[in-house]
Amino acid sequence: MAVERIVNRVDLSDARLLMLSQSFADFGEKTRLLMALVGERCLTYPVFDRPQTLNRDYYDRLPPRAVLEAYNALGLAARDGIAYLDCVQERMGVLRLPMCQYRDAAETAQARWFPRKRSILRRQIGYGTGIVAREAVYVAPREMARVLLAVERYRLAHGSLPEAIDSLVPEYFASVPEDPLDGMPLRYKRLDRGYVIYSVGEDRRDNGGKPRPPEDGERHYETWDVVFQVQR
Repeated sequence: MAVERIVNRVDLSDARLLMLSQSFADFGEKTRLLMALVGERCLTYPVFDRPQTLNRDYYDRLPPRAVLEAYNALGLAARDGIAYLDCVQERMGVLRLPMCQYRDAAETAQARWFPRKRSILRRQIGYGTGIVAREAVYVAPREMARVLLAVERYRLAHGSLPEAIDSLVPEYFASVPEDPLDGMPLRYKRLDRGYVIYSVGEDRRDNGGKPRPPEDGERHYETWDVVFQVQR
């Protein structure tokens, strides 16, 4: 991430560090995700309304028109549409949970409403679960950047690195920012030279701040953390 490279190379004033920190403020993830789900619902629901008229250039796995007409006449399209709306509603409910619970709850909703063997129309739409399930993956680096900048502000103010991440409270945070992947405080560890801040990553295992190995194709069995390291 750019902020990690900057802090490793440039001595920034407290004012600059504060300005950078403010740029990583909460972007309103829950509202943004909710609007995305509402938009998806508006665009997708027409699939279940007169499916025999769907554009075959866009939906390439449709059965013959006669099959779709029968499917609609029997009320099966309407049944699928109701199930789809229930699924979207459940995914919206996921946003009321802590972010560390998004993935499990979204995958549970997917398994309930989109089983492996899906009906004719439910095969035509995406799961839409990924945008919720993976949100924590995208938020974690932002929260790590906020902690990194707070550590650097602490260093400027006190002349040394904090001994523990709790030292940043309450001067820089009301409470220690959580790792959105597991709900625990983000990890901070001092090194002989510098420090690391890390998230447990998608596997939700704490590997002690171990960074991702090089892409050499031989370490696919290893696990690692999402790490920011400052070497000074």
